[in-house]
Amino acid sequence: MWLDIKPTHEGYLAEVKKRSITCQGGKAIAGAAPAKTSTSQSTTSSKKTTSSNKTSLSKDSSITTYEVTFSEKVLKELLERVLSKTDFDFSKLKLANQNKNFSCRFKLRRIRYDEVVGGEVEDWDMARGVIDINGSDFAFGKNSFWRLGGLSEDPSYLENEVNLKITNDGHIVGKMAYFTHSVKQGEVPRNPLYVSLNKHDKSTPINLDNIKNSRAKIFIDVEDWAGGVLMLDSCKEKIIKSKTKTVSTSSSDPTVSKVIEVIQGDKFIVDIAEPHELAGTNINLNLLNIDAPDAVKSCSKQMEFGIKVKDIVTQILADASSIQLMNYRKTSKAVIAKVIVDGKDLGNQLIEKGYASDEYGYWKGYFCSALIATQAGNQFMGVDITFDMPTISNVIDIDKAIFWFERAIVLDPDGSNNSASSFSLSLLYDIKNNDIKSLEYLKKSANLGFMRAEEALGKAYMEGIGVSRDTSEGKYWLKKAFEHGSKNAEDICGCEF
Repeated sequence: MWLDIKPTHEGYLAEVKKRSITCQGGKAIAGAAPAKTSTSQSTTSSKKTTSSNKTSLSKDSSITTYEVTFSEKVLKELLERVLSKTDFDFSKLKLANQNKNFSCRFKLRRIRYDEVVGGEVEDWDMARGVIDINGSDFAFGKNSFWRLGGLSEDPSYLENEVNLKITNDGHIVGKMAYFTHSVKQGEVPRNPLYVSLNKHDKSTPINLDNIKNSRAKIFIDVEDWAGGVLMLDSCKEKIIKSKTKTVSTSSSDPTVSKVIEVIQGDKFIVDIAEPHELAGTNINLNLLNIDAPDAVKSCSKQMEFGIKVKDIVTQILADASSIQLMNYRKTSKAVIAKVIVDGKDLGNQLIEKGYASDEYGYWKGYFCSALIATQAGNQFMGVDITFDMPTISNVIDIDKAIFWFERAIVLDPDGSNNSASSFSLSLLYDIKNNDIKSLEYLKKSANLGFMRAEEALGKAYMEGIGVSRDTSEGKYWLKKAFEHGSKNAEDICGCEF
């Protein structure tokens, strides 16, 4: 097609002339005869005869609106300019909730299905480099590259044209720009395909419990004749540089002369140097307003993480040139203070790296108790859903409430509080205008027999709110709600049960 060569302005003018396209009455007319010309002549005895040609064109100053029909190809191209080619719906997937940062080596190879049943992996790399895993986020590192020539050499495809995440069972899902063929110098460039990565039966997912020793193979469906295999190995935990600001201390601040024992990440036994009112030996020291995971007595998962944090803090203190205390107060059992290690607040460093929290009791709710997590969700929600509806103005902290309700469900998938927690999550996601998540949790709560969820879902089906209108489905849920004590179900339905 002529437009596919993307002509210049001069090219458009030349094509218009070539096709005898003219403008009449504000409309473009193809193949029209040239407009008539009027000729005037003047002759004198001493001068040559001259003629002037003037083209007569009609001019329409009004605005004319036209209906335009695009071909399927043009319409697709226009839509792709508006919609991101890497959009992917993660809402129905359970994403990884681990708090570690890793980098792994990767190589991407083609698997051919046209000659061998089950496919044959080729022995050369289409792309290679490093990938970064941060929680559920997946990204290709700066030293990653395609090896197919042409457009694939543009690093922005691996940097910006990728939308991938890690699921809780170690699969890589999402969408990315994907090159399928090699292009040699001088050949016509090939645009990438935009392929979806889904959970694949052949894949060996990342072992999130032991990422360092994980050797994952992620199969990618691309075309009928060939696909790809993304291979990961040599994973290492990333060391994140601390963003903690330097803290100024004074000579009057007490100095720790010796660390005798690190009990856990926020509790130590130390000696404090003279001369100071706190000076002494074998003093219990606790971090101010910091809650580190328990390394002494707790559930196994918190103990495991607590011991890791304890070892990290032990090393930080062992390497320290100076340890001073600020904002201290003394109780009958311990000195509570900010601990400044080489000019940096130890508590803030631990929080930044995910090794501690400024919320008391955080780790018991995070690792051990679904009930405590649910209570934290209710606390941050600040609304009793038995009587009131949450709004953006009366919820204390929407994101923290969502975090703790979802954490409670992870800790105890069959917990007795999950029906109410799911309904709370539905309401909270509705406030955040996430209709997909809101409906997902509403249905989950209704299926668990929570009366208010059954009532809300029945109303949604009766009125077609967020779902296709289905009165029989609506009556089904409203009857369920009525059986569980709803006083509004019959009014919503306009019927009797």
